[in-house]
Amino acid sequence: MDRLTITADYAEQPAKPKQGSNLLVPLIVVSIIAIIATSVSISLTVMLVTNDHLQNDDVNECQPNSSCQVNTMSGKSFSIPDYTPGLDCGDIMDAVGPISGVYKIQPKGASAPFNVYCEMTDSGAWTVIQRRQDGSVSFIRTWAAYKAGFGNIDGEYWIGNDNIHYLTNQVPYKLRIDLEKGDGLTAYTEYNPFMIEDEYNNYTLHLGKPSGTAGDSLIQTFANNNGQPFSTYDVDNDQNPYSCANSNYAGWWFESCTAGNLNGFYYTINEESSYQGGLYWYSWNLNEPLKTVTMKIQAAD
Repeated sequence: MDRLTITADYAEQPAKPKQGSNLLVPLIVVSIIAIIATSVSISLTVMLVTNDHLQNDDVNECQPNSSCQVNTMSGKSFSIPDYTPGLDCGDIMDAVGPISGVYKIQPKGASAPFNVYCEMTDSGAWTVIQRRQDGSVSFIRTWAAYKAGFGNIDGEYWIGNDNIHYLTNQVPYKLRIDLEKGDGLTAYTEYNPFMIEDEYNNYTLHLGKPSGTAGDSLIQTFANNNGQPFSTYDVDNDQNPYSCANSNYAGWWFESCTAGNLNGFYYTINEESSYQGGLYWYSWNLNEPLKTVTMKIQAAD
């Protein structure tokens, strides 16, 4: 109850004449002054704590040549603790806490650290290997581009087949695919385990049992992508007499061809098109274009 309410409550109380009533008014005044003094003291304490907190934020603001992240609540950049690039985002979460953002990791086999987006959630840390959200990055790329990776790590990107191989050959991993339709509905599918082979074996895909709300568009479909090598428009490894990479505008683990084309062409929701080669997950959204897609991996339980 604040000071104004307290004053009103006292004002509404009727006077009760009684013996010694000449002392009642001074007592009331003294009580009100005491209450006001207490409220002021509390307010000053809160202000001091708040100012101290703001000063700490200022001290922790991102400094030149330091590791930084953006506080999504305030929009301000701030420094994160120094860390050694871990094997994946799980190590990063152990080192700096549940702060999503861009970090450096170096899985076994990688010759140098590389940037990746770590998504920190209640279910642990996820290493994002692919993201589609606005069509700002073309995924019609060569074998060499898919090998090395491309795009903007804080936007649309492919982390690179070599890096996916390094990551998924350390320990067993699972893959989670988050999907969003144009109307805002979301769903997901997980494959456990998930790994790909090296370039010598054309980054052949290995998927375990699917689960989730979006269904399975990679194994139990008209085109089983499990066990298939990777293909691009300039390196055709699929089972189709024609190039699936060409007709689907993507690099992917095509058989003949796929029911889940997550690297396809990004069509806007209102764009008039046959959606050929578009971004789709047939078991959930048929051939209608998806609004966003995120592929991310985590060490399996």
